[in-house]
Amino acid sequence: MASFGFLDVTITPETREIFENLSTKGELIFFAEENMSRLENELPGLDIVFTRLYRIDCSFLQRAKNIKGIVVAGVGADHIDVECASKLGIPITISPGNEKSTAEATVLLMLAVARQLPLKNKNTTSSANLLGKELFGKTLGLVGTGRVAKHVAHIAAHGLGMRVIATSPRVFEKKGKADWEPADMDKVIAESDVVSLHCPLTPSTWHLFDETRLRRMKKDAILINMARGGIIDEDALFRVLKEGHLMGAGLDVVKEEPLREDNPLLQLENVIVTPHRLTQTTESLVNQARAMCQSAIDLLQGRIPETTINVDALPRDQKQRTDDFSV
Repeated sequence: MASFGFLDVTITPETREIFENLSTKGELIFFAEENMSRLENELPGLDIVFTRLYRIDCSFLQRAKNIKGIVVAGVGADHIDVECASKLGIPITISPGNEKSTAEATVLLMLAVARQLPLKNKNTTSSANLLGKELFGKTLGLVGTGRVAKHVAHIAAHGLGMRVIATSPRVFEKKGKADWEPADMDKVIAESDVVSLHCPLTPSTWHLFDETRLRRMKKDAILINMARGGIIDEDALFRVLKEGHLMGAGLDVVKEEPLREDNPLLQLENVIVTPHRLTQTTESLVNQARAMCQSAIDLLQGRIPETTINVDALPRDQKQRTDDFSV
């Protein structure tokens, strides 16, 4: 029988029912915060590890002697030593399913910052003249053109009447109808009233939005980050926002999570920060749980799920892709 280890995965009554379908294949171990001490003893026997943001380094992977794969709740794997996993022949599988929820959350932050929602909530009984900004007719610039960006572009273009431009390493290669105009980074920076980040955190995107790029954004523009905190230089963002160059920022991610109470961004009234949970809905968690269970079954059967991110680095005999079948 297999052994499934759940690290920091969000468990709800709905997702627990889905995950418990795996109990016919083996033992389910839920390492909640209060019993993470068990992990050290259980790790060598785990076949599948489920994680959301738990940091998995090479030492962790080397101690997981029986592991068949790591299944990530979500699409970001920057908290995992992918290079080490590949050398050890350990597949890392991501789990799409929250792209619609993330797109809705992106638009929520755009509107909340544009209408100064936190300040208006704080000053409900005041007659202060807190003017917002309409998004209709404005330009939205997307950095990244994956699943989430596609949904954001559709909502912005068809629901808010925005012009959408987008940049990514592959934007000019994409075929078919899209809700955006292809653009390079300089154009996105120069023309966008709202810039929204939807790219992975890699060495090339670390501090992609440094002080130089932030100051090249339009005066009174809005910056949204639903990707990873390290993409923005937070110290530079603090300075630019405090000086009033940007209207505001909406961040569901920060460089250091969980968010520290002394993070300087919390001092600013033109910043909305949420704890990397804004995308989580009942529906998105159910979708991800189903995808995660499917990946786990594939891995146990020696098949590589289609959403494996390090397939090219795995030994040749491990590279057989799976066909889709239900849990």
